[in-house]
Amino acid sequence: MASLSGAAAFLGVAVAAVSAIRVRQKSKPSPLEGVNLKAALGVVSTRASDAGGGWTPVAASDEAAAVEDARVDRMESADDVVTYDVPHVQEWPYFGEGDSGSGPFRNPLMGKQWTGTSLFVGENEAIVTPTMLNTHRGAPPPVRRRFLVAGPYERVRWRPSEVRAAIVTCGGLCPGLNTVIRELVMCLAYSYGVRKIWGVPNGFRGTYENAYIELLPRTVSSIHMRGGTVLGTSRGGFNVDKILAGLERYGINQLYVIGGDGSHRGALSIFKGAIENKVKLAVVAVPKTIDNDIPIIDKSFGFDTAVEQAVRPINCAHTEALAAHNGIGIVKLMGRHAGFIAVNASLAARDVNVCLIPEEPFSCRLLCEHLVTRLKSSNHAVIVIAEGAQISRTDMQECGAIDAAASAAKPPKTDESGNPVLDDVGAFLRTYIAWYFKRIGVETNIKYIDPTYMIRSVPANASDSLLCSDLAFAAVHGAFAGYTGFTVGQVAGQTVWIPISAVAQSRTCRVSTKSRLYARLLGSTGQPSYAPAAAESPADALGDLLDWARP
Repeated sequence: MASLSGAAAFLGVAVAAVSAIRVRQKSKPSPLEGVNLKAALGVVSTRASDAGGGWTPVAASDEAAAVEDARVDRMESADDVVTYDVPHVQEWPYFGEGDSGSGPFRNPLMGKQWTGTSLFVGENEAIVTPTMLNTHRGAPPPVRRRFLVAGPYERVRWRPSEVRAAIVTCGGLCPGLNTVIRELVMCLAYSYGVRKIWGVPNGFRGTYENAYIELLPRTVSSIHMRGGTVLGTSRGGFNVDKILAGLERYGINQLYVIGGDGSHRGALSIFKGAIENKVKLAVVAVPKTIDNDIPIIDKSFGFDTAVEQAVRPINCAHTEALAAHNGIGIVKLMGRHAGFIAVNASLAARDVNVCLIPEEPFSCRLLCEHLVTRLKSSNHAVIVIAEGAQISRTDMQECGAIDAAASAAKPPKTDESGNPVLDDVGAFLRTYIAWYFKRIGVETNIKYIDPTYMIRSVPANASDSLLCSDLAFAAVHGAFAGYTGFTVGQVAGQTVWIPISAVAQSRTCRVSTKSRLYARLLGSTGQPSYAPAAAESPADALGDLLDWARP
């Protein structure tokens, strides 16, 4: 009996340690009631009037708004399980109008010789994550989340012969864009037999400004070997009415949007506009951001490649710094709001002495005081700085990098999508360091490297290529299963479907300076805190350094 109870206890621990569990349900879950968990997840109302980020909001009809509000209400549970309810064409009767209706039809994959029963997932099969609870120091239990498992259904809602698919890439370049395009085309053509697949040139504006490009398996078979996107991309030009009219001109009924948080907000507006105007259009997004800051999902494609590529300029900066007397190498990496690339590349390179990210404010003077100590002991230093790291205007004015009066009168710049145009923080940092050491009479050799465009324009590495393929196939499977207004991603290692509204209207991810990841960074670089609040007056700090600085 003791052995049996011990075995049972062991199995209980093993089950609790699993990061996600899979459950099957034969029917859709009923609306859940209970404690409101939307605030804890950063989920806000999904009404079109609340859409932000520079996109033109679509005035949803009362019917569409009611459906969206009901969906948000289902993201609650008395059992602390949040259900991410993905929209389905069955919710809107007009999808079933016409000769063919909205199915269900037999999945063409069932006729393939290489398919088996393990290929298909059950309708409404889901995972619930996490199951491991953290009770350390009385921490509250984590919010458990329920996601639909992505994969092909045995019954589909679209006849392949009637599908007209379009693919559009939006925003900045990212390794893996061409791989996603290729895999979308291959899955549509070879798995489902879709004959009409179009590529939309130059982002959202291309849906109504440019002629579409027909995509065939033979024309995209090798594009994964190239960086960038064969379709071209752009920012801005978003207009729901024009986009829907342009898609209607080509008879498009499945739209695949590859882009970041701004593109997801755009895809959400297109989805709502289609519902309001009763357009038979499945809107599917594939998350893309090289910064890895899209919420909910484990990781976005292109991030692994970016980290791998970023190690090379860091190694070059280290070599340059070692070869010079008081050599300082500065490398600027991507990361407008999140420092994931800078942190992970610094950890991977292991030769970085200072890593500066947007999440941790810093004082240039405190940084330079640390560099004095570093150069005195090791004669070189390597600094990695994310493009969104904040140098205060006081620091920039102090070293003469900007004029106070001119800076105050100058309005902030924005790009076509409404995003702020960032100043070159790496160049400012180089200017300040050079000014500081000249002021204390210490000669330095500073090398500044900005590899941004070299990193983002390369093709995806093996890891990202696998992720691109997984996401692209999941997107097509979801569209044929009858879902719309959703995006795809891996959560707890499982590929799932997620409502676009949950991603588009949630806060972007950022590096937590209280996380184990950041603690490992500090342990690797040995850098102290450069928080401005800890700063002394410039005169006192400079006085303490003169004994070493003077000959």
